[in-house]
Amino acid sequence: MERKPPRYPRVAWAESGAPRKRRAPLEPYEVTEVQPLSADADWLPVYEVEKEAVDCIEAYVISKEKDLVQKMQFLNSICSLCSTAGKKGLTESLDVFCFLNDLPQNIEVLLCEEPREQLSTALRYHCMNAIAALSEVNAISEDEILHLLNVCCNVVFYLPPTKVLNICLYNHTLSALDNMLQIVVDSHPTTTVNNQLQSIFQLLLSFTYSGIRIVRERATEQIWKLCGFMASTFRQQLLRRFLEAPQTTNIVLKTLEKTIADCSSEDKEYARIILDLILEDPGTWLTEVPEILQFIRRKLKSSSASAQAIFLSVLDVLARQFPTDVLTSVLTYLPHSDSTTLKIWKMLLTMPESSEKILDEVCSVLQDEEPCRITTTGLGFLRLTVSYWTRHCAVLQGSPCPAPCLPLPSSPDWKLGTGQGQSWGCGLG
Repeated sequence: MERKPPRYPRVAWAESGAPRKRRAPLEPYEVTEVQPLSADADWLPVYEVEKEAVDCIEAYVISKEKDLVQKMQFLNSICSLCSTAGKKGLTESLDVFCFLNDLPQNIEVLLCEEPREQLSTALRYHCMNAIAALSEVNAISEDEILHLLNVCCNVVFYLPPTKVLNICLYNHTLSALDNMLQIVVDSHPTTTVNNQLQSIFQLLLSFTYSGIRIVRERATEQIWKLCGFMASTFRQQLLRRFLEAPQTTNIVLKTLEKTIADCSSEDKEYARIILDLILEDPGTWLTEVPEILQFIRRKLKSSSASAQAIFLSVLDVLARQFPTDVLTSVLTYLPHSDSTTLKIWKMLLTMPESSEKILDEVCSVLQDEEPCRITTTGLGFLRLTVSYWTRHCAVLQGSPCPAPCLPLPSSPDWKLGTGQGQSWGCGLG
């Protein structure tokens, strides 16, 4: 009978000079592959208190056929396991257990199997809850979390329009997405949260460039909610690092929209917090003056008194921070034939500090010798400014006061909203 070669342990014993024990060769059925630790997870510290959840996860992973009930049980078991481990301080080796059972990949498969054109089950909701649970106890890596976040955004943002979905199920799914993002942010230490936040914002911003409108809207909404959460948890300073002018303007417009919309109490609170942040730092948030003024013009007429007061506060800060841009925008971008434009202009002239800056800017414009062309409607706004300033000054001081800038040429046929052909040289060019 041919002799088998020595096994490595025996060679080690021989080299050390120790006596060797003879043992019978292994029977064929004993020569098996090394089984992963997941075959018996009693080594897991949390196993004793969550044996049922661990067994359910392991059974699901090796199962070939998986129905909806098994999928839900699998995801709920992940949540239960992580929750108990976190509360009892038994998170040790959870990352090993997740790796051996390939939990991120199994969750991704579930997400991708869901039909993109419909929302008929709560599977997406439970998947995101499971991801949040794994993140909270740091059971999977940051790269795995970011990858799963991308998959989640894809399967939510590309859903059909809300009107064809089960609105209750859709709202629960969005709530799970919000909660997952917040937990991911909160579960990282301060030393690494900056990099993680930057990656999350870049991920969400990538969807704002989609060619599909509803995808862009949903991504913008999600960014706004994340900003609200960060602002409410005293992370305002981090927002300036991750958002540039186009994105900050979107946040401003979304915030103003929330102030007049019928939305949740949480959104209302976020809007209040973000608005305070915007008004405290207009140099960062209010740089796109024309877009902001156009938004206010569209919404002002149908807004409540409280919403108009908010718009007035934004106009005041805008005029004080960017008087030139405000004047140029009113004369160039807003339709002069619209009564709401005139209302905005009058609002600007009734605010003490900002009106002075606007009037100073008008003076500068009228004294500038470089020519440009303004329609007679634009000229009318300048005449209205001078007229209002003179009357207001007289009322305050009890006597007429001199016009603050160069006299305007007469235009007898001038009317607000008419006269597109006439023009006059000024310094807006």
